[in-house]
Amino acid sequence: MSKGGQEPQSKGLQGVEYYFRQLVELLHLLARPRQVVATLRASAGRRRRAVKDYLASFRDPRLRAIPGTLLAWATLSRMLVIFVALVVPAWVLQIVDPFGLSGAVEGHSQTIFQKATAPFYPNTAQSQIAVVLIDQPALARRGESWPPRYLYYEEVIRRVAKQGPSAIFLDVLLEDRRPYDDSLPLALAALEDTLASTGVPLYLATLDDGQRNLFAQVPGTQLAMAGWSGLNGDYPLLVGEDNRYGQMASAGHGQCSADSPPTAAFALYRQLCEQGVQQGCPEGVARGEVERFCSPMVVQWGYNVAPEVRARDLLSASQCKAPDQSVGGRFLSSMQILWSSLLTSFHAETAALGQQTCPYTLTVREEDLSSARSRGLLKDRVVLIGTSLAGIHDLVDSPVHGQLPGVYLHAMALDNLLTWHDRYFTRGDTRLTMLGLGLLLAWVTAALMRANPARLDALLLAFAIVLVLGVSAFFHFALRRPPLDWLGLLLVYELARRMLQRAAEEPDPPQPTGRTS
Repeated sequence: MSKGGQEPQSKGLQGVEYYFRQLVELLHLLARPRQVVATLRASAGRRRRAVKDYLASFRDPRLRAIPGTLLAWATLSRMLVIFVALVVPAWVLQIVDPFGLSGAVEGHSQTIFQKATAPFYPNTAQSQIAVVLIDQPALARRGESWPPRYLYYEEVIRRVAKQGPSAIFLDVLLEDRRPYDDSLPLALAALEDTLASTGVPLYLATLDDGQRNLFAQVPGTQLAMAGWSGLNGDYPLLVGEDNRYGQMASAGHGQCSADSPPTAAFALYRQLCEQGVQQGCPEGVARGEVERFCSPMVVQWGYNVAPEVRARDLLSASQCKAPDQSVGGRFLSSMQILWSSLLTSFHAETAALGQQTCPYTLTVREEDLSSARSRGLLKDRVVLIGTSLAGIHDLVDSPVHGQLPGVYLHAMALDNLLTWHDRYFTRGDTRLTMLGLGLLLAWVTAALMRANPARLDALLLAFAIVLVLGVSAFFHFALRRPPLDWLGLLLVYELARRMLQRAAEEPDPPQPTGRTS
């Protein structure tokens, strides 16, 4: 009990009588307009002075003492304590990855970063690739059901080939002959005539390096791998023995050689290099030198839709977000994506705000191949034919679009190759980099603690954000590597800040007086 027998009130939680008194005072103020104006002026003045004092605190003269304390022994000893107590355990946890938490946080960090940088993806190769999509309305219009007759595939290939593409990839597995469909001989003969008359190379999807595709016996066709195992979502350009479809998932990628079967993106890319159509191809790639393409690709997804999609109304989703190639427009799109990522945990539908509703690659529906809206669009493009059908789970997850038909993964990987050639995005071991950044963060933190300037928390937070995001941006734009686990690093920083703040609030232990009894 306090003095006078009254119980002290908590500063954080007030009773009903407190708010009642506030309401009475507000009513009294409203009855005196001049007093209200004077109160507002005084409050505005106090706020201006507070902001002025806050900004002036960043000109603290103690900040100039920081460079002199960087190499002091007291700073280095504190750095060592912070590094051993916080950074090293976090680094060990990243390696051990208990319960997969570290991997999940790192994956989320990379997803957010890739979504935010997608508006800045260069569209230099967007005009070289197109997707022809077979959907349920297209089959119904032809009187077909799934799976359609073999003659249907030949008809689609013929209608595409007549428009003069650079190459065609059919992303449909035709492995087992259906006894009830007798159109296969007619389809093979017609396909041979089509390829001979047009001269367009045709690549067929397969899951191994054998001749399991029923169309593979037609002259002018080649096989390309459309599936693999392992690799944690990365896209291999050459599939080694350990990563063949149906094999046990391996920790890394298999041996790479000129005899390794190529995936669809690399087979089409090499075709363009051999034709001399694509500029900037590495020397030797047309001769089978593949050493530069052994590392799996981390596919980067574009955000800005091809302008022809809206101009010709190629997709029924007319709500496709209009492409804005200006720097300001791309920056605004990036900020919208970051904002939606921040609010995802509060509302599930918020994540859709930052998603692009239409694919990056130019898309033509199969039923529009003969219409005026698609006339001339496929000429000199690489055309990938895929399906978008309910019940066929050929879907991939795009950080920019959500789920898309699997053919778009091959199209986007090819776009990456045509944009960066052998300098595409790959993964690397970032554990030593993370350790070095942790050491630098501990060093600057120790120097700031010794100088102890005003707004220490704000300075530490600003340095941590600039350091982590700056290095991640350098990895992304300069080295073409996935960003660091910046969320994990910022979590470690926040843990360190709270521990240091708690240590600073604890009273110092009593010092011995040196007097004996």
